[in-house]
Amino acid sequence: MSEYSENDVTMTENDEIAVEKTAEADAVSADVTAEVEAEEPVAETVVESEADVEKEEDAEDSKIAPENLDDELFDKVNRAARLLRGRRDMMREEAEEDAKRMNDLMRALKLLELKPRMEQKEMAELMGMRLRELDGILAEAEKNDIVARIEPEEEDMRKIVVIASEDAEELIAALGNKRKKLVPQLSAATAESLIEMLDQVVEPLVAMGLDSDRGPRGGRDDRPWRP
Repeated sequence: MSEYSENDVTMTENDEIAVEKTAEADAVSADVTAEVEAEEPVAETVVESEADVEKEEDAEDSKIAPENLDDELFDKVNRAARLLRGRRDMMREEAEEDAKRMNDLMRALKLLELKPRMEQKEMAELMGMRLRELDGILAEAEKNDIVARIEPEEEDMRKIVVIASEDAEELIAALGNKRKKLVPQLSAATAESLIEMLDQVVEPLVAMGLDSDRGPRGGRDDRPWRP
């Protein structure tokens, strides 16, 4: 064999080896690409599974089942309205009692204008009141600095001496104008938030034409709606 022939054989073998290596590299690259493509849907599946888990956790955190929300809303608002009506009636009764107490206190001050230092027993007799009832009225007035009381050495409410303060009438007026809250524990900020939230219930229903009372037979009731 000639030198040239041997060289041709060697080159052919080298070419074949190079082709084989290139084929192997392409095969490896194809396998890697296939693996990456196969992993991508798995990642999406994992994300979807996490979202499902979050939804399930939110459902578990909710105290009320979605299908029961309307009934719960109706019952809660209806009960709140009933309780508020009861509280308003209570406030009316309290206002009447407060007005009577303020009137009795003003009568007591008129007596103190005639006699600046007067024993409770004498005052009760002149006002036609029971001593214990008058003692309660004067005790409250004393807390608000409307009157001052001098206690005797012995514990005897009959001998307590009553003295009016200089600005007693102004203090009584301020006490009478003191507003009582519908819900004493409710802050102004919370009350405003509740009103805004209830607007989300009222306004859509008004837009639906439901802002009118109906009589027992479906006719319009001319009486104004009262909560």
